Amino acid sequence: MAQFTTFYVGNTFFGINILQVKEINNHMKYTPVPDSYDYIKGLFNLRGQVITIIDLAKRLGRELTEINSFSRNLILKTDTETESLRDQGLLKEKIGTDAVGFIVDKIGDVIEVDDSAIDPPPANVGDISKEFIHGVVEMDNDLLVLLNVPVIIEYDKRSD
Repeated sequence: MAQFTTFYVGNTFFGINILQVKEINNHMKYTPVPDSYDYIKGLFNLRGQVITIIDLAKRLGRELTEINSFSRNLILKTDTETESLRDQGLLKEKIGTDAVGFIVDKIGDVIEVDDSAIDPPPANVGDISKEFIHGVVEMDNDLLVLLNVPVIIEYDKRSD
């Protein structure tokens, strides 16, 4: 069994392993980063830690997120913060050494999913490329798309 923090980007229902989530906040003022990728919304200081905020919709190939009263930042833990979880076998993948977060349209609930209920990612889910998807779970009224966080936060290696 695993627990997932759920949220929406547009009408798509997403989830991230709760062990990868540091916090959720509504600080929506960012310092722009000149000459960065179009999905980098900006930076903000969270209690002395500089966080890079990724517009998750844009990273997934959609339009930029329109910030509203439901919008939130989903702040992720770094590899240092998850090291003991990986040592215990509770978490497999590394996220990275940089502090990052995602802008999401709306936060959902924390849900528990049996590992056997997670299906491999299909070729795509609507407009989302398979590389960004860890798996999918068929829920009663929706499809939960589990994100492949390390791929999403990995910046393009292409030279410009």
